[in-house]
Amino acid sequence: MLGLTGRGACAAFAVLLVLCVSGVSRAIVPVTVEQATEADFSEGVTEGTRVTNTGRVALAKRVEDLAEGGEAFSSVFDVLFSGDLTLVCVAAGPSGYFHLAVGEEPVAVGGVEEAEQVFALCDVGGKRLVGVSGEGTSRLAWETAGADGGVVLETVVELEGVRYVWDIVAVSAELVAVATGTEGRVLLVNLAAGEDEPLVLLETEQPNALCLATSRDGKTVYVGTDGDGLVYRVTGLDAAGPEVYVMYDAGEPEVASLLALEDSSLLVGTADAEQAKPGRLEEAVSESEGEVEGEGVVEEASEAAVEAEADEPAEAVAVEEEVNEEEVVEDVAVVEPDVVEVTDEQRDRLRDALRERLLVARERGELKTGGLASKGGEKKSEGRRPRPASAASQEEGNAVYRITPDGFVETLLRESTTMLSLSEEDGVVTVGTGNEGQVFRVVMATLEVSVLADFESEQVSWMAGMGEGRFVMGLSNPSRVVSVGTEPEMRGTFESSVIDAGQISFWGSGRLRVLLPASSSVTFETRSGNVADPDSGRWSSWSSPLGLMPHETVPAAVPREVSITSPPARFLQYRVTLIGDGEALPELDAVEVTHVMPNLAPRIATVSVEVPEVGGPEEEVASEYGVSWEANDPNGDRLEYVVELQRAGSTVWLKGAEDVTETEFAWPVNRVPDGWYRVRVTASDLLDNPPDMAKRAKRVSDPVLVDRTAPEVEELAWEAVGGDRIRVSGVAVDGLSPLVGIEYAVDGGEAYRPIVPEDLILDSTREAFSVTLRGFTGSEHVLTLRVVDRRGNAKLIPLIIKMNPAADG
Repeated sequence: MLGLTGRGACAAFAVLLVLCVSGVSRAIVPVTVEQATEADFSEGVTEGTRVTNTGRVALAKRVEDLAEGGEAFSSVFDVLFSGDLTLVCVAAGPSGYFHLAVGEEPVAVGGVEEAEQVFALCDVGGKRLVGVSGEGTSRLAWETAGADGGVVLETVVELEGVRYVWDIVAVSAELVAVATGTEGRVLLVNLAAGEDEPLVLLETEQPNALCLATSRDGKTVYVGTDGDGLVYRVTGLDAAGPEVYVMYDAGEPEVASLLALEDSSLLVGTADAEQAKPGRLEEAVSESEGEVEGEGVVEEASEAAVEAEADEPAEAVAVEEEVNEEEVVEDVAVVEPDVVEVTDEQRDRLRDALRERLLVARERGELKTGGLASKGGEKKSEGRRPRPASAASQEEGNAVYRITPDGFVETLLRESTTMLSLSEEDGVVTVGTGNEGQVFRVVMATLEVSVLADFESEQVSWMAGMGEGRFVMGLSNPSRVVSVGTEPEMRGTFESSVIDAGQISFWGSGRLRVLLPASSSVTFETRSGNVADPDSGRWSSWSSPLGLMPHETVPAAVPREVSITSPPARFLQYRVTLIGDGEALPELDAVEVTHVMPNLAPRIATVSVEVPEVGGPEEEVASEYGVSWEANDPNGDRLEYVVELQRAGSTVWLKGAEDVTETEFAWPVNRVPDGWYRVRVTASDLLDNPPDMAKRAKRVSDPVLVDRTAPEVEELAWEAVGGDRIRVSGVAVDGLSPLVGIEYAVDGGEAYRPIVPEDLILDSTREAFSVTLRGFTGSEHVLTLRVVDRRGNAKLIPLIIKMNPAADG
């Protein structure tokens, strides 16, 4: 049964239901809205639940917070952690480098200067190596114990001319590969060589080498770039010269994540910001150039990051405008955009981490490009050559690709998200995304996709698999490091998207199809309102939870009926709570809600009368006017119309037509007297409603003139004025329409010539004229006058001119 507010509302609605069941009325037939697919449920809000690819809502995997950035930082770019997960080390980009013990506040590690940033960490033989990005010179530093018992960074090698260190991977116990920007180089650094200069392993000719991966044997390094979205393979690291090969040219301009698999295949995640959803924030502040102060803008490990301060001019690392690539040379001039001041409130809202293609840097002077010895030879080109369109198809969204050992490419996942982090176990790929904080699970053998987790944070920017289905994940905006286990949550909720009835409606019963093992349960609640956003207007409170328990006699496929007690309104939401006991896990399979709209009156938007144009005085005046109107019924009822006419000065409406089902009517104006009229159209939904419930609507047109009577000429006279000249005068008069023509022709001449009225303009229903005409010789002539009104009515008036009456006698 339907629960409504007020006994009268209940009684009225009961009558409506009886009529619906009896088939008397179409107007109040209930409408059922069903949500039963992955797409339906994905529009809702999950908390402790997840939406599966089979279109069910299930309890999510249990998530345990290991650390939170709080006010210290909002970005998680890279993570290292202790084996027992009691200590987490976070590269926080512009904010620096932090240690976080479980349950304690973040502690900034010393040795990171104010202008430096940290995006990359690497475990090398059990020691923590930190990539520190600096202005003009970056560096690699070991984490060591400080004199005061704290932790500091000790530089092991300086990277002259390197602006950003984006990623680091260990190649051996002493060698690491370093992905850098903004010259797009990959360096090979010998950590034991001290002051020896790093070798350039790869010149990508892209703005940034963003991410790295190594094969399981450590003999191959894979590189992903921005700019053209290229994936490189570098082999022969121990040979005289490495071999470089472009494995893939992605259709997206940015490769954000790489993962080498045991079978020698490679996973590639792309992050084209233009192809991703903007994120959870309703309003985000984005800057197309310049920099912001603080850490308001977040960039994932695959993205450039915004400088922490704004006290120096910035250089443009990547230019979004179209340029001639032949003109882009290595010596890049500094661009000094205006510094944008950002408030604390804005910093909290600047969460769209992929709105900027590359970081806007803050380096004074020219960008340095020298200072590194290249194992692969000097960079010879003076600029990048124009690049043809990518061979990969430009499909919507971003993708996770799998490049097989034979070099073939298959798409494992494509979504309107950015693919920021990857993990794989037993043929199942786990993908961390932005900007809606979702984690996808993809079975490579079947391409079955499901949502493993859906976080409040906007980006899952880092991930590490722990085996047996367990993960450590780094989240950004807000910043958290979490452990995702194999055990499900004991309790979780799903809040539906807003259901729109189109008009204020009565809400009937709901039907839930749920899987309810023993010891599990489900609760159901609703709320309603008349504004689309529940958070921006006053809605009703959530109804009291209605519990559903397992029932031996009710199979899972049979829907369970629940009452909706929320008051009548246009919009409705439902909330389902799943409660399990660890082994008994309930699932929501489908939800139906029914609403019915009370019969509403039809609506007539316009009534117009079209008067046909008359081409000239020789054409016949129209005998019909076209009446048309625009009308609709909110309930979708069939409509019939009555057309009525009222002449000016009368109070009586005359029937023009009845039982009209079209929205037009041909009005025979030759059957009514001349005059000004109004047309009234009445719409009725009686065809689909009983007489006592039918609704009507009326609309009246603007006044329209019916004029089929030709003008007259009064006081018509002529007189001879000497020689062959005569003067003709008179007054042209029309009862309703202004005059548009006074003309004459002599002796049946084909061409009529105009006569100008005395006031020099034809603009009224009465026009006096007087004209002197020449050429009247002989005894008798016929002068024909033609007067025409605005409606095209014309009259011909003959005038006999006798110049010599005596001769005629």
